[in-house]
Amino acid sequence: MSWITINSQNEGPGGRWGHSSISLNDKLYIFGGYDGNYLNDFYSYDFDNNLWQNIQKIGQVPEPRSNHIMFINNGSIYIQGGGGIQKNRFGDLYSYNNSTWIKQNINLIPRTYHTGCVGDNKLFIFGGESGKDLDKLEIVDLNSYTQCTVQIQSQEKPEPRRFATLNYFNKQLILIGGCTQSYNPTPSIYIAKFKEQENNISISWSQLKVSFSKWGHSCILFDDLFYLFGGRDDKDSDDLYSFDLQNTKIEIIKNEKKVKARRKHSASIIGNSLVIYGGFNGKYQSDLCFYELPLVNTVPLSVELPSKPYVEIPQYQFENYFQQDDDGVYFYDDQYDCLIQTDERCFGVNKSILINSSGYFRELFYGDYAEGQLLQLNLSYVDHIAFAIVLIFSYKNNLILPILNKEELFRLLELCDYLDMIQLKEKTQYYIAQTVDKNTLQEIYNLSIEHENNQLQNFCAFKVSKLKMPLQEIDNIQSQQVNIMKKIRKLSIVNEQ
Repeated sequence: MSWITINSQNEGPGGRWGHSSISLNDKLYIFGGYDGNYLNDFYSYDFDNNLWQNIQKIGQVPEPRSNHIMFINNGSIYIQGGGGIQKNRFGDLYSYNNSTWIKQNINLIPRTYHTGCVGDNKLFIFGGESGKDLDKLEIVDLNSYTQCTVQIQSQEKPEPRRFATLNYFNKQLILIGGCTQSYNPTPSIYIAKFKEQENNISISWSQLKVSFSKWGHSCILFDDLFYLFGGRDDKDSDDLYSFDLQNTKIEIIKNEKKVKARRKHSASIIGNSLVIYGGFNGKYQSDLCFYELPLVNTVPLSVELPSKPYVEIPQYQFENYFQQDDDGVYFYDDQYDCLIQTDERCFGVNKSILINSSGYFRELFYGDYAEGQLLQLNLSYVDHIAFAIVLIFSYKNNLILPILNKEELFRLLELCDYLDMIQLKEKTQYYIAQTVDKNTLQEIYNLSIEHENNQLQNFCAFKVSKLKMPLQEIDNIQSQQVNIMKKIRKLSIVNEQ
């Protein structure tokens, strides 16, 4: 994968640093920053038309500023803090909704170069500078626009810093990097866990063993991974990293094509693309760049397993798993106490085997049956091959498949849902996922829609990204992720011409 730089059809925000950006309804919004002057212009970028729009200023418009924070909560855009002319520091909070700016009635610590994030209807603000570097954490309830009382419970806590990043993930705060007033890196990474009781929040910080020695970088959370781009240590960086918090591992991502090194740019997520704008590297940058991120963690079917959870065999070998008695009953084990009639075959089955593997049969066979009684069930609407696969799985706990077409595999998935066989369904989905390639993707995607299988729909979007399929081959795939991919790729083709 590589970076794509977009040239829009009209003039955009221009070069700047210390601005902020967010994505909302598949549009990119950019506010303020510094280009030699402090700014309070507000732009949106429209992917469909490849156009920037300078949004009209209506209401209580924030004063020109840079190094503020910008976020979304419940469909509204917010701006908080930052620095302006004559070293003015802001402690204000503005919301933007219905095309109008409103200044909220709350006074926070006036600060700039700080970082912040939003989660669970709360704004978290950390660090920055207000005459001196800060290590103060403020928390704002965005329902009432009131400050929460914050109590630090741990002896360990982050040192004062500026130009760091703060993210909210799994009800935790993740603080990464930054620097001191003299631009010495503060490479430590901290996690804050908190407990809330009414309007009081207790915080416990802990430092991770891993570190990141840059400041002015961006950090975006996508698909349970953090993506860190740019920033500066002894020089400006053009590197992109992934940070796996669960395994505390930071890895550099190799790029086929890079963009200019920079710091204090803005970063957002559009679909599954990392979007950066602007920044500074001795010059104010004005480029709009995209990097397509892999859809891995939200698509568990894409994870490579140490061993295949299925066996694929010819039809004749599959038939050999069953014997037939004089009454025409097919059985895997001759010790059966239940007859089940499918569309073409009658199977003899041991009830206890089905009870252990199927929620449907567990509920159906609940209660005592008379000793020696032979139970008979009519499932004539069930395909006999699919039911034979169910029986082999029930006896052997292994997915053994004859050669089936895609429609037959999706009917097997529906039978798994009907019989409440979660493990068999998971293994069958994984098998189908392994067959997705450029030749089969369209058929499997269409079947996943027809059979309402969201996991396989998402997996098809993942494969579109991983296979780098050309636009004409994915034109009929209409998932949200793929639609955004198509918009970005169409823009990249236009810019290459």
